[in-house]
Amino acid sequence: EFGQNGRTEDLLVSAKCRPVALWAAKMLRRHFPDRLGKVTTDELLEWLVAESAVLNDLAVELLESRGGLEKIPVERWLKLTEAARPDLMDRVCEMILRAVRPEQVSFTDGRIVVAGNKAIRREQKRSDFLLRYRRSVVAEVSGIADRPTMAQILPAITVALDEYTKGNTDAVILCYSKWISTMRQEPTVQTLIPAEIPRRESSQQQQGPRADYIYEPDPESVLDGLLPRYVETQIFQAVLENKASEYSAKMIAMQNATNAAGDLIDALTLYANKVRQAGITTELMEIVSGAEAMRAASK
Repeated sequence: EFGQNGRTEDLLVSAKCRPVALWAAKMLRRHFPDRLGKVTTDELLEWLVAESAVLNDLAVELLESRGGLEKIPVERWLKLTEAARPDLMDRVCEMILRAVRPEQVSFTDGRIVVAGNKAIRREQKRSDFLLRYRRSVVAEVSGIADRPTMAQILPAITVALDEYTKGNTDAVILCYSKWISTMRQEPTVQTLIPAEIPRRESSQQQQGPRADYIYEPDPESVLDGLLPRYVETQIFQAVLENKASEYSAKMIAMQNATNAAGDLIDALTLYANKVRQAGITTELMEIVSGAEAMRAASK
């Protein structure tokens, strides 16, 4: 009688605990696959960013096998990448690559320096991600170690600074994944050059004497020496935060896999106990029935 009254998926959406959600998803897959096919794409996108991990996994599974994703606006995909679980990001990006055509994406002209393998190539398909969208990649640094050093990324930094010095670009913009916590990483875009100078308080709010500085040999020479060090430090910090975000996502994915395996073990153990108990009960009934038959025959 499961799912005969009302919408079957309502039980999955309104489940308050993980075991109930897992059971509802299992029943939907086994007995009501047609109901899952009627769930709209908009509903699946909402499931993808819901608080329930079971809903997230089911939404990704259904979206991967569903057509018509190219009708989803690019802005909607970008919002999903910000709100989706980090451990699902690879699968979400694969769907974006499949659904979003290059002509749908509007980029400003720019020259790109990338650090890491996945910015240029997806590991399995080996498709050029940035080149597919007709981007100008002027340098690439790959094979960054788990504990990166400044020497590994210095060539990319040098190319970026040279592009700005030669006048090929008007600004140096850094894009990376900012690590906030184990459960949260934020896509971040930061302008490195020209440097964003912090705003000072108005003269009416300032109180007390103002400090004056003397630069040796002159302010231009000091800034010329500090600017490359500033860019190097900011890019190195971004690489470290990218690594931290990657490890956090992997840890969450492994934890979710461990929890799912534990739930599966519990379900199989319960099923095995029920089967064993049913077998014992059947044997006891057969023994009792045989004893009663023998007693009746002896009389």
